[in-house]
Amino acid sequence: MVDEEYVKSIFSLLESHLGKDRIYLVGGSSRDLLLKRDFNDFDFATTLTSNQINESSLGTLFKLDFSFKKFGIVNFNYEGNHITLATMRKEGKYTDSRHPSYIEFITSKEVDSCRRDFTVNSIYLDSNLVAYDPQGGLADLEDKVIRMIGDIPTRMNEDPLRMIRALRFSLELGFTLEEKLKEYIFAHLSLLGLLNPSKIEEEIKKTDKEKQHELINLINGKINFR
Repeated sequence: MVDEEYVKSIFSLLESHLGKDRIYLVGGSSRDLLLKRDFNDFDFATTLTSNQINESSLGTLFKLDFSFKKFGIVNFNYEGNHITLATMRKEGKYTDSRHPSYIEFITSKEVDSCRRDFTVNSIYLDSNLVAYDPQGGLADLEDKVIRMIGDIPTRMNEDPLRMIRALRFSLELGFTLEEKLKEYIFAHLSLLGLLNPSKIEEEIKKTDKEKQHELINLINGKINFR
């Protein structure tokens, strides 16, 4: 079971190679830590670029994967866990319902948070596990609400896969969808037709096995959402 002390030990390891105050636990990782849920995918936002990470001493200990370097993402494995280091970024408009037209690497957590999907996935924890919460995610964790960051139609048209992610998080966490988000999703499920079916299947497979059938039925409109 992942706990605060274990997360702090990973911070300590990373900061010994990359420097202090340059790395933040974020996304589903910070959300699940705050909810005391177990996880083995550690997502870190960093002010460092992939080139800077490549030039650091981290690569002397781990085999770093730079396959997604153009997105500012570096991956490696540690003690059976998957570690992702993602350079904070600002994104341009989405032109293909999946990818931004450009990426600009930045050092602002607030700007980086605007590209994230839901408020509960935009909480940044530093090495002392102090939270930086630019989108109000802590309140939504407390209220058990899935709320979209930004304008719902714009964000969903950027990437319709976010509709499935919203449903998945709601099912897995036992959270309710913000009412206007729920209304939009079930009025626009046809947008999923813009996606490669393999992407939909991949997202479904990420779901807890006991919830997969329910998620599939929701996507297909066979059952009503609470």
